[in-house]
Amino acid sequence: MRRFFVALFVGVFSAGSALAQSFAAAGVPQDMASARDYPALFDDLAANGISYFFPTFQYREVPEPLSFGFEGDFLPPCSPDDAAFRALRDSGVRLILPAELLYPDARNMPPLADDPLAQVLECAGSGQVFAVTNYDEAPDKGVPLADVQALYERVKQIAPEMPVVMVHAPIILDKQQYASAAQRAAYLDAVLRYSEYGDIVGFDVYPVPQSLAQIGMPTVEAQLLGEVSTVAAYVQWLVENLPDKRHMMALQGFAFRDMFDPVYLAENFPPGLVESARPPSRTVLAVMLQPARLFDLELVVWWGQAALATADQAPWPDILDLSR
Repeated sequence: MRRFFVALFVGVFSAGSALAQSFAAAGVPQDMASARDYPALFDDLAANGISYFFPTFQYREVPEPLSFGFEGDFLPPCSPDDAAFRALRDSGVRLILPAELLYPDARNMPPLADDPLAQVLECAGSGQVFAVTNYDEAPDKGVPLADVQALYERVKQIAPEMPVVMVHAPIILDKQQYASAAQRAAYLDAVLRYSEYGDIVGFDVYPVPQSLAQIGMPTVEAQLLGEVSTVAAYVQWLVENLPDKRHMMALQGFAFRDMFDPVYLAENFPPGLVESARPPSRTVLAVMLQPARLFDLELVVWWGQAALATADQAPWPDILDLSR
């Protein structure tokens, strides 16, 4: 297995650095988000090569989820004259809309006449919504396959040509649900089944540092490799196991410590552990991107930067540089 990854990276670097994929930002740092200045926000993304925006404004996970709550600026009720949609059209940035906000209950879909996606399409304008996600990490979280199917079919009713993006969780080796080889095999089988209801399919892989992330290879063996090798393994799995799908990856735009309230972090964790929960370096981010380029992945989503306090906090400046 290790020889494979050595060969893979030799091939990657010899393949050159031509950018084939597009980039999306799932959220922006807190100082950008809190200003609610959508012309400035979208112009900054566009100037740095980021084509898509996933409207999430949650900036904290522990000890409780916290959000600025501006997701509603991109949801019904809405008007084409709303500041967010005007700025979107002016910048050329397009939306990737989250399933959980559009259709929170797949078993109680709104009537077609009141469909939220149809309303957003009218408000955003022609072509300004690129895609809708299916339910996030659905097989990992136990979302029923019927719900995933229902959402996919509703999107196709409203906008038949619009892609549905499906993001899967990686195998986390210290989670009980992945403790055995049989459980890991069953999960990978579920990923294949669920992926029928996605057009662009990928994983979110946030492995820095691996000592905390504990992301195993996409295999039945409980195998833990390095940070960049782990990303490459999931890209390879996508290409080999879902060859008829379009492909994406969500990559790490945060340090694990960023997800915690600073006071809570200081009171509950030793300084050494906090320090080790570092953000990915520019070098690590650049090498993580190489498999996406080698295998011509359509989409790379940067996730987690909404937890950064300011736009000059790592790794956001490196993300912008690498996305240009």
